[in-house]
Amino acid sequence: MKQLRQDFALLALRLAVGLIFLPHGYSKVFGPGGAAAFAHDMPSYGIPTFLGYLAAYSELTGSILLILGLFARLDALVLCATM
Repeated sequence: MKQLRQDFALLALRLAVGLIFLPHGYSKVFGPGGAAAFAHDMPSYGIPTFLGYLAAYSELTGSILLILGLFARLDALVLCATM
């Protein structure tokens, strides 16, 4: 019973985090100007442009994979690095 409760708690946490990141990644990739507009704004903060692309696509794909439960630990690591 304890294992079942732990599994449901981890599922709820994965879904919550994935659903939080999904609209942010979606707006960066499919928003006005797309990922290019987001990435080309990064040098004004002293961050290289390619990291803007990496952040936008990692938030979108990472959140989808996290919701599905695929590569959950790797996705969580990438999303933590994005933050």
